[in-house]
Amino acid sequence: HIDDVKWASKFISANRRGSTPRRVSDVIVAGDIIRVRPQVKTSSKPEGEAATESNNPVTATKPSHWQLTQIPAVGGALVLMDPQNGAIRAVMGGYDFYHSKFNRATQAMRQPGSSFKPIIYSAALSHGFAPTSIVNDAPISIPGSNWQPKNFGGSYIGPTTLNEALAKSRNLVSIRLLRDTGIPYTINYATRFGFPQKDLPPNLTLALGTGITTPVQMATAYAAFANGGFKVDAHFINRIQDSNGQILFDATAETRQVCGDDIKLCPIRKPKKVSEVLAEAEPTEENDQKTKATHEVLETPDYETEPGKIAPAATRIIDSRTQYQIVTMMQGVTQFGTAAAVSKTLRRNDIAGKTGTTSDERDSWFCGFTPNYVAVAWAGFDDMAELGEGETSGKVAVPMWISFMQKVLKEVPEKKFKKLDKLQLVRIDAKTGLLADDATTETDIIEEKLASQPEAEPPKSEQTKTEKFEFTSTANAPDAQTATHQPTARPAPVRKRETVEIPEQIF
Repeated sequence: HIDDVKWASKFISANRRGSTPRRVSDVIVAGDIIRVRPQVKTSSKPEGEAATESNNPVTATKPSHWQLTQIPAVGGALVLMDPQNGAIRAVMGGYDFYHSKFNRATQAMRQPGSSFKPIIYSAALSHGFAPTSIVNDAPISIPGSNWQPKNFGGSYIGPTTLNEALAKSRNLVSIRLLRDTGIPYTINYATRFGFPQKDLPPNLTLALGTGITTPVQMATAYAAFANGGFKVDAHFINRIQDSNGQILFDATAETRQVCGDDIKLCPIRKPKKVSEVLAEAEPTEENDQKTKATHEVLETPDYETEPGKIAPAATRIIDSRTQYQIVTMMQGVTQFGTAAAVSKTLRRNDIAGKTGTTSDERDSWFCGFTPNYVAVAWAGFDDMAELGEGETSGKVAVPMWISFMQKVLKEVPEKKFKKLDKLQLVRIDAKTGLLADDATTETDIIEEKLASQPEAEPPKSEQTKTEKFEFTSTANAPDAQTATHQPTARPAPVRKRETVEIPEQIF
């Protein structure tokens, strides 16, 4: 059938394909040797009908039709982690182990692109910025350098809040944010998440994710956002036992688990079965009174302790205020930003994350999480070839992530991210980032829950359309690709501009 071959448009070049085939004969002819895969047609059985070999999708073996396929040339990786203890729940390092033994989830050192921006923003938040701080999204002139960073699509929106800038992945805001926060401070901050300092370039390109990392390393870093701000270690093996059932190795006793602040040892916890979690979240008269809005969900403990067993407690690497702020900002990415398809497709309000696309669309990332899971999807060619013009993360990694997480989250009820105890709902002028007053028009007012109110008066700083930076040496740096919404702010703190030395060229 034409639906089974229509994806196979004629190859013209790396960035061009022919028109969509209209007939099967446009793609294959008699005598061609092709690869196909079976497609099992499933349909819901009538209520009360018992599952049989023929109507059970799990056991059905007879395909209804065959689809044209091919071994993909592009590589990919996917990691699913438990943010409470770093346990890897699922990992995929390539299409097929016998086709390629290179594990892209653990071995592929790639640029993270804009998926690294939450680290930049976290450092800035801990350094005095707020989600409602306003930073200029405008071109930057760098004398003596041929690096001209730009936003994906080449558009600029001027002064904008950090909320909007992260959701729409504005490159120029990230660069200014890194400059004002300080490169040494930010690099030191990033090492808390497990990124080796040697893999982080000591210059402004770091703001666009020009370091190198692996999907597992990114999942480990994002786990701190998901679990309340604590550092956990990725591990693949929980237990080893011999044929007699004797335990030879038990990772749970050595694995750091999230327990809270100022705790050195905590009870070992294991995930509950999905059925148990669902039972606890069943609507009752008491629960109905607590759940007033359709998007609200009950706080459900998803772990149970194992009596008599203890494990080392994870240490905090992000303060609770910064963690709450960055998670809220990353929820904007999945709700109205570059990964809006996530919330639209999965219809959940407990997902946050960040997209990432590197120069010339060579790497595509989406790092997303819920309170229960962290999942990282990556795609790219092993030889660093381009994925193709316009192949941004929203078109490549995000659909991968959604397809996988639809199955993971299918029977998992929504769970709220942990909130701070003391939050203030304040009205902010979107144009100035200050508290709204009588002169502020209603259309310019944003309501934002903040851990503290923004400053009453802005510090003195430039808000020019073009700014200049001084370098002691030049560098050719890639334009990390990202894409371009809604304001939500406090003026940025003023820092003395630094003369930044770029010791080497970055390609």
